[in-house]
Parts: sequence; structure tokens; C-alpha cells
Amino acid sequence: MPRFAGPLSALLITAMPADGQGTTAAQLRELDAYITNGLRGCEIPGLTVTIVRNDSVLLTKGYGVRRLGGSDAVAAPTEVGIMGTTKAIAAPAMGMLVDDGKSSWNDPITTHCPALQLQDPILTREATEKDLLTHYIGMGNADLLRARGDLTALEILRRVRYLPAAYSLRGGFACPNVRFGAAGELIARVL
Repeated sequence: MPRFAGPLSALLITAMPADGQGTTAAQLRELDAYITNGLRGCEIPGLTVTIVRNDSVLLTKGYGVRRLGGSDAVAAPTEVGIMGTTKAIAAPAMGMLVDDGKSSWNDPITTHCPALQLQDPILTREATEKDLLTHYIGMGNADLLRARGDLTALEILRRVRYLPAAYSLRGGFACPNVRFGAAGELIARVL
């Protein structure tokens, strides 16, 4: 287990008032100090934090630096990869859009996320929102595009079209995290 897993879990718990009351400025200052100290203690170069309650942003801030040993500060809008955690956020968010009638599991992905074009036009036309979340979409592993570190999420989606399909739609299993980047783009466009 990474050394920062425990402190990160504590961070998430600390961010939510136990009594259910509104977050105060003092609580946000305490959280800010906790994060700043945690960066040093856990040897984390940097991170971004956004706390949202209902429709209100309570805190959005960048901490630390982009790369270990670097000097470029992390700003609040800095994109950082959260890898597998993306699945636990994107899937329920898409489900909420479906429940609210804003999209459908059977909508073609390109209805709401036209940036995602696959090399095979049939895959592009037929792949649904549900396919995006199931590992059976046919997309090969595009995660190396994310690993480069110099491409925006939207540019990664644009470049997926140049990757050969790993198999036919629903014809095999692969788990590229890039699909969940596409899910995030879809969610943002539907909202």
C-alpha cells in the first residue's frame, strides 16, 4: 500500500463535517493546513483539491509542485490523473445523468462526446454510453497517451482515433483508463 493512502483517506474524512452542519472558514483553514503538512510528511509533490457541497464549491486550490524536484506550482485547474478512482466517480455520475433523463445508457457516445472517434467507424457509430463503462468497447490500451504527461484530456481523446481497435465492439475485454476520461468529457457536456 502506498505510504500516502492512510493520510489521503483521513483527508477525505476530515473534509466533511461530522455534525452535518455547514463548513466554516475555520474548518477550511484547518483542512488547508492539514493538506500542506500532509504533502511534506507523505512526500507527495502536489495535488489539487476541490470540495463541493450540493451546487456550491467550498474550496478549490492547488498545493505543491507538478513534478518531484520541480518548481512549477500546482494551480487549482491543474489536471492530475486519479487513475482507477476515476471509475468510482464517473460511473455513478453517468448513472445520475441517466436517472435524471439527461442521457441514456443506449445513447451513442458521440451524441454527447463527439471528440471520441475510434479508428473503426462502426465502433465509433455503435458504441454506447454503457459500452464506455464496461471494458468491452474494443478500444486498445491508450493509457500511454496519458502517461506522456504533456497532453490535455481532450487531446488524448482526439488521438484515440489513430489507435487500432483491440477487438470488435463487445468482442473482448480491455481496461484502458482513457475511456473514463471520455466519460468525464461526456458528463461535462451533458451537464
